[in-house]
Amino acid sequence: MLISRVELPVSNAAQAAGFYRDILGLPTRADDDIVEVQVGASGLMLGQQAVQPGAYHCAITIPADRFDQAKVWLQQRVAPLGRNGQNEFTLAVPWNSQSVYFNGPDGIILELIARHDLPPASKGPFTSADMLRISEIGLAVPDVTTAVAQLADTLSLPVFGAPAADFTPLGDHNGLLIVVRRGRPWFPTSNVLPSEGPLAVTVDTAAGRRSLRLMRDGTLHVA
Repeated sequence: MLISRVELPVSNAAQAAGFYRDILGLPTRADDDIVEVQVGASGLMLGQQAVQPGAYHCAITIPADRFDQAKVWLQQRVAPLGRNGQNEFTLAVPWNSQSVYFNGPDGIILELIARHDLPPASKGPFTSADMLRISEIGLAVPDVTTAVAQLADTLSLPVFGAPAADFTPLGDHNGLLIVVRRGRPWFPTSNVLPSEGPLAVTVDTAAGRRSLRLMRDGTLHVA
């Protein structure tokens, strides 16, 4: 599965544009209260509106062999988020990945993730051009089991790893929908809860391009 587009609200479009353009160096276009950010092959659209308490989560794929360079690059721009004295995190099978997390506008939990089951890239210094695509987007719902069943059925997506009542990913190494229970803190924090605000995601699956919307009441609409 590929995540081609994510739409999120932001409280200040100009500040959000400045972060993604000036801090992360991503191609950004701002038009009144709308910001469009190109994250490699994915688009991130940010619309200025009232933002609910809590935070969204979005991960970005980087080349499998560039994690160390990416972390140095990132630390020159923002402070990574830590947990128990660590600020980089390695996950075993099925993830087979390395990650570093940091905050973006409105407290969004952003992540650079190197997935070692994906092919490496060309050599050279890490740059913003090595942010290849949006890799994950978090969906906070009242009932994970029900939401996962709906998404698996309507989008024909497999569960990635082992399902759990408060955390279940759907998709593959190219793109994941991270379905979590509302009230479960985002890793690596212990107290940042998922936003209960709306969001929209466009995905490319084996069955074609589909769109889903997570509403404020926690329901999911798939088209």
